[in-house]
Amino acid sequence: MRKILTISSGLILLVFLTSQCEKILKSEIKIQTGTILNQSHTTTSIKGKIIEFGKGISEYGHCWSTSSNPTYEIITRTAFGVRKTTGDFTSDLSGLSPGTKYFVRAYALNQDDEVVYGDNLEITTVSLNLPVVETLPVSSVTSNSASSGGNVVDDGGSPITARGVCWNTAENPTISNNFTADSSGTGSFPSEISGLNCASPYFVRAYATNSVGTSYGSQVSFNSGECPVNLPNVLTSPISAITDTSATVGGNVTYEGGASVTETGVYWGTSSSPHISGTKLSIGSGPGEFSTTLTGLSANTPYYVVSYAVNSNGEARGEEKTFTTLDNTIQLIDTESAINDSLQSCYVRLHRYIEFAYLFDAVYSNHILAPDGSWTEIYNHTQTQSSNNAKILNLWSDAYDIIYKVNLILESSGVIISAIDRQAVTAQAKAMRAYLYYNLLIWFGEVPLETGLSESMIPRNTVEEVLAQIEQDATEASESLPMIWSGSEKFKIPQSFTKGLLARASLYCEDYAEAKVLSEEIINSGEYELSLDTDNFTNTNPEIYWGFDKGNNTEFNYFFTKGAYVPAMRLTETYLINADANYNFGDNMTALVYINILKERRGEAPLAMVTNDDIFQQWNTELEKEGNMFITLKRFDKALSVVQDDQHKLLLPIPLPFMVNNPNLIQNPGY
Repeated sequence: MRKILTISSGLILLVFLTSQCEKILKSEIKIQTGTILNQSHTTTSIKGKIIEFGKGISEYGHCWSTSSNPTYEIITRTAFGVRKTTGDFTSDLSGLSPGTKYFVRAYALNQDDEVVYGDNLEITTVSLNLPVVETLPVSSVTSNSASSGGNVVDDGGSPITARGVCWNTAENPTISNNFTADSSGTGSFPSEISGLNCASPYFVRAYATNSVGTSYGSQVSFNSGECPVNLPNVLTSPISAITDTSATVGGNVTYEGGASVTETGVYWGTSSSPHISGTKLSIGSGPGEFSTTLTGLSANTPYYVVSYAVNSNGEARGEEKTFTTLDNTIQLIDTESAINDSLQSCYVRLHRYIEFAYLFDAVYSNHILAPDGSWTEIYNHTQTQSSNNAKILNLWSDAYDIIYKVNLILESSGVIISAIDRQAVTAQAKAMRAYLYYNLLIWFGEVPLETGLSESMIPRNTVEEVLAQIEQDATEASESLPMIWSGSEKFKIPQSFTKGLLARASLYCEDYAEAKVLSEEIINSGEYELSLDTDNFTNTNPEIYWGFDKGNNTEFNYFFTKGAYVPAMRLTETYLINADANYNFGDNMTALVYINILKERRGEAPLAMVTNDDIFQQWNTELEKEGNMFITLKRFDKALSVVQDDQHKLLLPIPLPFMVNNPNLIQNPGY
């Protein structure tokens, strides 16, 4: 008995010592999170320290998040390699949002991938501020012009995207009054004020705009010069409604000169100083605005215009303005092989557009942090018309670039000899156009419908008109496309994609009966089946209607972690559309069936009953990172909390260059 007790005691002691050795081994690595070296609006440098490295460190660095106790598994971390020495190390944290609190911890992994963390370090990035700008004195004052300018002494931590001066006859002018646009950046800049009424008091302020907003310098007042003796004061109006053969011109008589204005009009021609070498066109008489439309102009030709006004003492002229008529030369594609090449090019551009749209959707929905500083304005929803955000510009202009190329294919399709081949090409082109207009619709609302090659200066169409065009294009495409392509033609858009797009659009406009019918047609076709692999897509996935291989967009490839193949549409979405439509149609039991099919596929317990919030959560779970997040937030009335209850941010502003080039476009409210 004593021997047994002795042996037992020895075993207990051995187990105890072994467990203590294991604890000692796990605690051999000691690391400190450290201190802040320097900070900016979007970056921070932190110096950490390895106190003990044990038997060696396989990886170490800092990890950070807006939540406490970040772990090294998240993507926001620095990662250094093997280390077998103690001492300091520095991590440069980038891509941070200005004025935001973050939690940082140092971490280290041993050879067994066991992780040790330092203490939580709380940091707050430097907030962005409005710019600081000074107004320069007013000089060189005439009866209708003056010189001023400004000096941007501090950009507030964000690039200056617009600057200039604004003026008005009332105090505290803003850029909603008259203003100049004088490039961008910090430092001094001159600015020329024009179009003043003679002998009138004015107030001027310099302004500067960054991603936070617009700030103003101090106000300077001045009086415009005396009116020219006995002559009218006339201004030449901006040229508008420019087409390839016409343009609207005119002027404004702001002062009659003490005698009645008996004639107003314009001089115009193809050379500067048209009052000397051009044509004189009488328009009207009296004070105020006057205009007319010049017709019969030559395409792609520069023209010059000067307004005039006549009273009993003589003729006064406004400033000279110039414009160029649009180019109406359209070169159609003249061979069938060139059309096929152009269609292939549209596919490639559409692939890249979809990647960008998916990333934009995730950032604007705040599902991911801004990938870098160029995305900060999108993540913070601080976009304005004057900020002219490059990401919003891409979302608009890239879509219209592809639409134009698609329209060119459709206009040129007559060179395709085979009727079957011609129908297949035009069907794919119309499917692309329908998809792009749907994407423009959900981000910008009313948009111009360009379905030919000669449209110019067209206004925005109503939402109903855009939806009608989407329905027409997608329906006509469906009639000539197979439900599924195979082999070497698998890269082409199939009928299931166009029907799925019609179902999307029906859900968007709350036509639940139509969404239900369209989604059931695809589900019941038997061509597709739900896949158990929902997070690692390949081109053999049985539920993807149409997709493509990832390109070389580093930002997108880092963001999209669901495989090497990008789905543009798949069966899971159709199940969700059907569940959503049935629920809103009052058929909760059918909605429950489809939601539970998706849940059980993921190994989740089925629901006993389904709610609207259950359907919303399933949308987010299934289609994460696939471009549907913000429209889903809007449809379920959850988007306002993302954009800080700023109602107008539910739509994006039409990019400024397009507003300037097309005066018939009206900006979205709030911008």
